[in-house]
Amino acid sequence: MADDKTILFIPGWLDSGAVRGYENSWDIWQEPLDMERLVATDYIVAHSAGALLALAAWEKNKNISLILVSPLLDKKNLFVRWTKVMLLGGGVDLTWKRFKVLSHLFPGLIKLKRLLKIDPQKIIREMPKDKILIIRGRKDKYICTEDSLRTLKIASEKIIQLDGVGHNWCKKIDETINDYISGQQ
Repeated sequence: MADDKTILFIPGWLDSGAVRGYENSWDIWQEPLDMERLVATDYIVAHSAGALLALAAWEKNKNISLILVSPLLDKKNLFVRWTKVMLLGGGVDLTWKRFKVLSHLFPGLIKLKRLLKIDPQKIIREMPKDKILIIRGRKDKYICTEDSLRTLKIASEKIIQLDGVGHNWCKKIDETINDYISGQQ
């Protein structure tokens, strides 16, 4: 399902669709960041900081359904929290493909600064609850926190918490997304 054209993948911080197995992806860390881009797809699957762009894309095309995986909503003390993910929350998987994306660190910081200007709370409040699924690892203590989850419960009736999963992408997340989309069709 990862190469299905009905799904557009927006990766989290310095990640890419190719690394995660998604052919149809908006690789914002390696491409120019066009925040006015119109997206025509059925689903946007977005991870972490990529969820901010997915929310902005939904404002331009309200027919899209969002699947937000461990979305970054709380911007306070982000650097400290990200450092904790690196040191205490599983770090970053450093495959060769991922290492090439990490070479875009400085342009990525500029793009992240632009993404952080998006107000996710405002967009989430106006979204219909049936247009958003949240997937969160129960062990995500630093980015998609319990406080974030309370905000998300207002936005969506559909929240799936995965046991044994933290903030980082894993096979269990892909399986959950595939099961969800298969059940919707």
